[in-house]
Amino acid sequence: MLFALREGLALALLAAPAPSGGVAVVYTPSVAAHREFVAALERRDPSVVALAVGDVWSKPIAPRAAIAVGNAAATQVDHAWPELPRAHLLQWQALAPAGALELVSSVHPEAQCTAELLRAAVGGDGWMILAPPTDHGALLLATALGAELVFGDARDHHRALRTRSPDKVWLRGHPGLARTPEWLELLGQLGRSELAYVGSDLPALRGLGIAAPIQVDVEVHAEAASDWIEQVRKRRTRKPTTLEVECKAT
Repeated sequence: MLFALREGLALALLAAPAPSGGVAVVYTPSVAAHREFVAALERRDPSVVALAVGDVWSKPIAPRAAIAVGNAAATQVDHAWPELPRAHLLQWQALAPAGALELVSSVHPEAQCTAELLRAAVGGDGWMILAPPTDHGALLLATALGAELVFGDARDHHRALRTRSPDKVWLRGHPGLARTPEWLELLGQLGRSELAYVGSDLPALRGLGIAAPIQVDVEVHAEAASDWIEQVRKRRTRKPTTLEVECKAT
């Protein structure tokens, strides 16, 4: 009888699903949008485990899936858990989802949403968009806003401002631009300019006199991420998805 009990217990253990270590969410706490997104996700799913970039997973069981919020987190998550279902959210330059990378989104709010808010707040004519050369999403915004689009580095943007006469300028942010002194000079020029309007999707530029009237709607984004986590836990197959980043006025 004891042998039968042991055999039955062994069979039950073999049949049981493998334990899950939860879902890791790696982010940069110093970035306000990251903090707000993680807080919104934790309200929906208190079982997620938030880690700052550079922290390590300390639980004995590996996570069931991993979410990277921001580019620095994406590098860490891809290195630590290359085989797990993963999401890259709020990325400056989002990769196309494929394989284990199932869900991605850009840090730039969706183009039509941004254009509608800018038209409502400032007007729809005379726009110039300044964007780094790798920011392919800027073309969608320029089309939606009917704006002139200038791809390039800070020198190209300086040249465009000197030789053309926009009424309004929208600066698309990217960390790579901040590494050059020319970009800092450009920011100073824009902040002191007599243009009718100067705005950006980088909230940190408000202190330089540049408006940042639009932000990512983190509640909508967290809801989409929560839905993805639920599908992962149920082991449902999922078509790789690029999220549209809804926006709202600040």
